[in-house]
Amino acid sequence: MPGPTGLTLAHELLRQGVQIRLIDKAPTASQNTKALGVWPRTLELFARTGTGIVEEMLEQGVKTPTFNVWSEGKRLIRLDFAHHLAGPYPFALMIPQAETEALLTRHVLDLDGTIERGIELVSLIQHEDGVEVLLRHADGQEEQTRTDWLIGCDGAHSMVRHLVGVPFVGKTFEQSFVAGNIRMQWDFPLTKPMPSSLVAMRLPSSPCPMRSAIAW
Repeated sequence: MPGPTGLTLAHELLRQGVQIRLIDKAPTASQNTKALGVWPRTLELFARTGTGIVEEMLEQGVKTPTFNVWSEGKRLIRLDFAHHLAGPYPFALMIPQAETEALLTRHVLDLDGTIERGIELVSLIQHEDGVEVLLRHADGQEEQTRTDWLIGCDGAHSMVRHLVGVPFVGKTFEQSFVAGNIRMQWDFPLTKPMPSSLVAMRLPSSPCPMRSAIAW
């Protein structure tokens, strides 16, 4: 699946002259925000490519130099990236994941890469000199092909990891969350306790002047 990780890897391989084949089970790109923050080290690595990725990200995103944690009207923690983080990007950049993926997709296509959607990995057989894979297309047609390297960038439920028997190390965080891109009016800071936690991060399309990420 070509999320940010797969698209970044594809872009770097193409930039180095390596021919790739990038497949995605989903028929279209997701428009859900999912994740937001792009961190300073990631921006530095994008800048090293010299392809304009970081400049486009900075133009589209919102620089967030501080992060505050509040509880019952009292600020518990303040993280000040601007004054305590050395480097050219002393902030977290708020940019929806869908916009990040669209940006990276354009750069992959600029390098003559392609994204084959509606194709899923079904099985694989490892050999000393490569990997034999079975792919299934959206119309049900199956394709058997061979590649020197098979790289799985398909997240926590990775089919590649499942097929090679590599466990996903970690534990499930037993919490329920609701995420959404919303417009709201409020008085800040809150002076009354809240029944649960809230994380608010400004999106690029928001007219709100607040640039800090706020959590209660």
